[in-house]
Amino acid sequence: MTALATRPPVAFEHPADVADLIRVRKGTVRFLDVPERRFLAVDGTGDPGVSPEFREAIETLYPVWYTLKFALRPRSVQMPGGMLEGLFATDRPGPLLPEVIGPAPAWQWTLLLAVSDEATDEEIAAAIGTAGWKRPLPARDRLRVERWTEGPSA
Repeated sequence: MTALATRPPVAFEHPADVADLIRVRKGTVRFLDVPERRFLAVDGTGDPGVSPEFREAIETLYPVWYTLKFALRPRSVQMPGGMLEGLFATDRPGPLLPEVIGPAPAWQWTLLLAVSDEATDEEIAAAIGTAGWKRPLPARDRLRVERWTEGPSA
């Protein structure tokens, strides 16, 4: 009998809440069935982490996220996390290996910050408005709220 045959089948966990979803367990690969969640989202193009558009997206997402987080406190709504997530694509087919890429590909990306499902659309709109009073939101015109289902994930 091989070692693979003696391993238990993979079971996908169903996280109880966002805090359980983002909890790291040292030395363990977690298999999760990630449910639908709402996100603040900004799309852009250019080198991730380098382009001005990427920086502007971050400078817009975090002030709105923190404003919403603190606005929800009086209702005792928790918004754990604040972990930036990203979806990245290029105009190149195939794997992106350093020896194959050549010149920099044209990147398209979406940056995401999860928001609590308990936050109302009105509270999110108010957070966007309030964050914009404190400082300019450079990617305000590209900011939106989006629902995303990741499904089975490791």
